[in-house]
Amino acid sequence: MPVGELKKKDEQVLMEAEKAVEDYRESFENKNIQEALDNAVELARIGDRYLSEQEPWNNEDIRKETIHVSLQIIRALAATLYPFTPEASEKIADMLNISIHSTAGVDELMDPLIGGLEPGHELGEREILFEKIDTSEHRDETEEEKDNMENEFNKDTVSFEDFQEMDIRTGKVQKVEEHPNADKLYKIQVDVGEATLQTCAGLKNFYEPEDLEGKDVVVLANLEPTKLRGEKSECMMLAAESENGEAVSLLQSDKDVEEGSAIK
Repeated sequence: MPVGELKKKDEQVLMEAEKAVEDYRESFENKNIQEALDNAVELARIGDRYLSEQEPWNNEDIRKETIHVSLQIIRALAATLYPFTPEASEKIADMLNISIHSTAGVDELMDPLIGGLEPGHELGEREILFEKIDTSEHRDETEEEKDNMENEFNKDTVSFEDFQEMDIRTGKVQKVEEHPNADKLYKIQVDVGEATLQTCAGLKNFYEPEDLEGKDVVVLANLEPTKLRGEKSECMMLAAESENGEAVSLLQSDKDVEEGSAIK
């Protein structure tokens, strides 16, 4: 463990590292494991940024101080990562020639985590902790998966002729009633220009009746009539729905057009 005269920047980095360690302890005490891991990763970022900026391999005049600070951070990192990667942490401890005490939980981890290595401390044998991973093959697989997804997206298509058979037009909601046999459905009358059609729509969790009456909508007007819980449904108001189903928004034209105007 080299000894040197710490500069202002060195002391500032150690203070940042100590703050990350304190946040880590607090997260563990609050049983917030994910946040504790984030704090440990932040500690690693602090050390990586410091080492990259100092470049001790090019700056011999600050090399001792930089190595001293970096080893202190690595020691703290070994302890804070122990609950998540114990094997890697033990390897780091061996290279630093220290022990990680963890039998009684986080409070028994080395204390203090920052500043625990004294100048002159003899280090252990160094080894490569993680082998570098070649990501080129994974990148090729990712691109292939992306292409497959794009192909899947366009797999189930409809012909233009089939699309032309759909009578999609603008409409205006005339009347909204409670469905007598379904808690989540409205019975809605929609003016589609040439006629007023009835639809049963599951919009009770998203719209109040007064919000729907008079609303401009987009309607599939030639849907095959069916009965939903005993009530006729002969058209469909089109809507966008979030992936989790927690948000629904009825489609409508952005300009005033007559009811029954064709959507092409």
